[in-house]
Amino acid sequence: MNLKNQQSFTSVVSVDPYKREYFKGVSSHLERELDPTYSKTQYVLSYLGAKSFISSLISVSKNIPEDDLPDIIDNKVYEDLALDMAISYKISYIEAYNNVDEANRFFHVFVVDPLTLDEDFQYVIEDIKYIDQIVPVALLLKTLYTKEILDNNSVDCFIYLQENDAFLTIYSDSEFIYTKSIKFSLAELHQRFCELLGEQISLQLFSQLLSSEGLATSNKEYQQHLIKLFSETFVHINDVLTYVKRAFEIEKIDHIYIGSELGQIAGLDEYSQTYLAVKSSEFDFNYGYTTEQNHLNQLHALMHLYTTMPSTQRYECNFSIFHRPPPFTKRESGKFILLTSAALAIGLLYPIVNWSLSYAETIRYSMLNKDYTAIHPIKI
Repeated sequence: MNLKNQQSFTSVVSVDPYKREYFKGVSSHLERELDPTYSKTQYVLSYLGAKSFISSLISVSKNIPEDDLPDIIDNKVYEDLALDMAISYKISYIEAYNNVDEANRFFHVFVVDPLTLDEDFQYVIEDIKYIDQIVPVALLLKTLYTKEILDNNSVDCFIYLQENDAFLTIYSDSEFIYTKSIKFSLAELHQRFCELLGEQISLQLFSQLLSSEGLATSNKEYQQHLIKLFSETFVHINDVLTYVKRAFEIEKIDHIYIGSELGQIAGLDEYSQTYLAVKSSEFDFNYGYTTEQNHLNQLHALMHLYTTMPSTQRYECNFSIFHRPPPFTKRESGKFILLTSAALAIGLLYPIVNWSLSYAETIRYSMLNKDYTAIHPIKI
């Protein structure tokens, strides 16, 4: 892998912080890591869920020098998004090249509250101590175009349902356009399904229903409620797509990829295509990895694929504040120990040298005295 060859890492570990799930990648094989531990030789990558960050498009003058750009963007973000000046938000950005303007440059900005990072990754840090890179989930999809898994000249919509979140992301001509957290996570769908059903079933049972039978369930009552449930979901999705097309002057959406962390939900892509009148497929791609898992969460595969890309061919946007310990000689404790050892060595150097010289003089005196004892009677 490109990343490992450059930095001598023996493996890559992808982390889902919301499920506390780890996958280790060695070469092209991915396997579940049940007991993750700290290791200097592994590269750790995670993602930031859609509802954990704010995304927006801002413009700045082309006259702004490159060195001043970070400060100008920070100020612009605080002003445009009316952020609390008392909070030091972490802000990262990527340039939007598909906006043509002679006077301005456009940037997609991503804003995160540091407290959110602490809360989302608390358990990960307890397990493996550090995270090398945390990428907004929407930016992982860029690798699908870089690896030529998807066509570079289309407008694609990605919808992915997770237990406690769901996101919708738009790419046009292989470039990121828009992302949004939608309020139709699996937990929220489960809650609404129970309301329609009139009785409470477990989230586990609801998840099994979706993954095993989906919208094609043989239980007519369940099927009726699922169709109504996803009808409500697609009304919202259609509203979002209408806004995106108007706001970004997109003529049409060419393809929708829809899926979930549960795997395939039977009938969901067909329902999407019928309701939205847009060609739809499963959010499931051939990444070239082997695994012994029955189902691999697509986000883990995308994270591992991300690490194979050169930095110039992916979106570099790192929100990690959990850095790996520096080399011993660069740590404050290491510097202190080295200075203390040096001072102690210098302190011990004088008595050692003094004792060595004294011992050498004693030997020299003994040898001269022996010669004197032998020569003196002869001279007498």
